[in-house]
Amino acid sequence: MRRTLVLCFAQADRAEAYAIGKFLQLNSPYKVNFEEAHGAPDFLETAGRALGGDVTLLLASPNSVTETWKREAWETVLVNEARDTHTEVLVLQLAPCPLPALLKRTGFFDASTDRTSALRACKRHLLGAGPEPSAASNFESLRAQLADSAGVAETSIEEARAFSSACSGDFEAAVQLNCAHLGATGVIAAIGWELGMRLRGPYEENLKSLRTLTGDRRCLLVLENLNPELRPLLKFGNRASLLFTTSEHTPAPRPTAELLALFSTWMRQPDECLRALGELEARLALEPDPLERAHLARAASALLTNHERFAEAFEMLDRLSASLEEAGDALGSYRARWEQSWILEQWGLRPAQPTPPPPASTAAEQMALPF
Repeated sequence: MRRTLVLCFAQADRAEAYAIGKFLQLNSPYKVNFEEAHGAPDFLETAGRALGGDVTLLLASPNSVTETWKREAWETVLVNEARDTHTEVLVLQLAPCPLPALLKRTGFFDASTDRTSALRACKRHLLGAGPEPSAASNFESLRAQLADSAGVAETSIEEARAFSSACSGDFEAAVQLNCAHLGATGVIAAIGWELGMRLRGPYEENLKSLRTLTGDRRCLLVLENLNPELRPLLKFGNRASLLFTTSEHTPAPRPTAELLALFSTWMRQPDECLRALGELEARLALEPDPLERAHLARAASALLTNHERFAEAFEMLDRLSASLEEAGDALGSYRARWEQSWILEQWGLRPAQPTPPPPASTAAEQMALPF
């Protein structure tokens, strides 16, 4: 459940208050509520009513603060009552006003000279990210497109990685993923995995779950080397920003022997193997030997089943079954289809059981060996 921020403002600042509330609700983990004062005379009283949520944000301006408050008055509300209600009090100054100096020491953001920077600093505070690094100033265009609102952009791999490193604090979660050679099922599963999700269902169910999550969390998804044909599928929640990378060519997959050596260690190096699934997919399409393809598919399906990434495992078992069938191993192909039926049962489906292959030969047909 999202935490609560109550935005307290004077009536004359209503338009700015609602614009700020919209920005913070989109870009922070808080649900924003509003508490409006008629003007300066009842602003502190209204601030007292705004306490009780997780955070109270005061919009200070000449409309809400016309003279320096007596310390006893503001300390009673903004310190003592806030402490009693476990509410953090922040101040965003819209224009110069006689705000007590003590209220400018912590949790104070001055929007009177640079509104954008003040709002970003306030957002980062709410995200627990701290001050922005100096490198963030190198990405003003991308921040405006992706960090200040949910958006889509495209840039080089180098700039995308640098932006993600410098500006990840502008988001609740930032995912950087090499999508080379991955199909739709693999891309959705990999994004979910990086966001801490266990997507155990079929593709459509996983996509729906991911869209729900990205509607609840402010995410940056940096997707490198994604097949352009898959972009229309990646319509996520309205709080996700997508950064695609441009590349002149997709890196070639490693040789079969090298991938087999890696995936033979999947129990010891699962993360590295999961990152190499795209390469394995590409190598399966290039490898002419059905037995080599079967070895790759068997290792990958075991890894995916172990991690409960069943949609990918189901597709990998398709490749395993077809490769074994081509190699003349009907029993192995049957076993792969049987594993698929188990996955279907995990999804609450009633699969038709695969037909086992006929016996290879009867005793009478067996070759007589000379003695």
